[in-house]
Amino acid sequence: MTQTVDMIGHDSPSLVGRADFTLEMIRNLLVVAEATGEGRPITVEFRSFGIWALTPEGHRLFVGHVERTHPDTAEPPQPAT
Repeated sequence: MTQTVDMIGHDSPSLVGRADFTLEMIRNLLVVAEATGEGRPITVEFRSFGIWALTPEGHRLFVGHVERTHPDTAEPPQPAT
């Protein structure tokens, strides 16, 4: 899937974060969303030791492991062609 944004006349938005989600991680997020209830948001936290879903009540569920990369060495996204 490719998504492009029309940025003519605007500065390119800066990359502030990136995460790779496996199917299992998406399923974990779905479990939290379903348990939280329709229309209620969940917060996704990116921490040095993993990705966590946080409910409005403050409950956390481990979504998955992350590998740390230094921001200066992370490869920026390439524009869609």
